Amino acid sequence: MSANCIVLDAEFDSFNDVEELRALTSALSSFHLYRRAAHQNLTHHRRTSFFALSLAHQALLNQPPINYLRTLDKVDRAIEDNAVLSEAIFRSAVDAFGTDLETTGGGFKAWGSSASDGDLDKVRSTLKQFYRDWSDEGRAEREACYGGVMKELEERFGGVEDKYGSPSAYSGEVDS
Repeated sequence: MSANCIVLDAEFDSFNDVEELRALTSALSSFHLYRRAAHQNLTHHRRTSFFALSLAHQALLNQPPINYLRTLDKVDRAIEDNAVLSEAIFRSAVDAFGTDLETTGGGFKAWGSSASDGDLDKVRSTLKQFYRDWSDEGRAEREACYGGVMKELEERFGGVEDKYGSPSAYSGEVDS
């Protein structure tokens, strides 16, 4: 057997392997906890520090061109937009892995208890990559990278709606 051959063990159950389960729940928890962690790390501490300043300093920072509180509000809105995607990724992964949130990894409360900084960095990186790939600005690169695959999927399966009722998100034109 070659060194590059992967042997699948039909008896292996990743949910019975402690390390596999820990890795899965850690990664998924990070997507689930993104909203709370991002608000805490990006805006909560800054608001707390802002309101600890003297009123004169607050007024200075809260006027043009800085408009500090308005800027924090914009960051909060961006976090909420990202959190919608992060939660969708979490739910999709839970479905894909056939994970029972009530029992796997200590139950649902365990899923929402903690996430490592490294895992949260991976979530942020994933969100950035997703938006880059699927934004209007990313259309040319998306078509070059995914165009052939998406065209084939559309030809084979047509305009499929996902389980949430959204039509197929790919609308790029692909040159054959």
